[in-house]
Amino acid sequence: MIMEGGIQMLNYKNILVPYDGSDHARKALEHAIDLAQCSKECKMYIATIFSKAKALKHSEEKSVEELRQIAKDELEKAAAKVPETVKKETIFLEGEPRPELLMLAEEHNCDLIVMGSRGLGPIEGILMGSVSSYLVSHSKAQVYIIK
Repeated sequence: MIMEGGIQMLNYKNILVPYDGSDHARKALEHAIDLAQCSKECKMYIATIFSKAKALKHSEEKSVEELRQIAKDELEKAAAKVPETVKKETIFLEGEPRPELLMLAEEHNCDLIVMGSRGLGPIEGILMGSVSSYLVSHSKAQVYIIK
């Protein structure tokens, strides 16, 4: 922590927030916003990793394209919740969430990952609990898991 004008500030520079629209992901986003606002010059990366196979496994009524669009819409809704005072970037990728999120954290020099402990929200099956345990084990960044 650093002091600025008598106020303790955090020193996170880049925060990755994996987002799937679940309640846990929404709570993680709220915590990440708070942490970013308490950090000087912090940028948030809100990322959705769309897995066609997992999405189809959990939804028999919707096509892959419909599920992909739902995921993109959820990501945009999440970004809209971030105050303009916080720098942010949204990232939408397709693939396996675990390695993609690890790669994103390294690529953007993230010093913190804030994520929900479970996914399975409106975009069922895109982010699952095993993703959080994988990132805790493999990421160089700190991982803050929200329940």
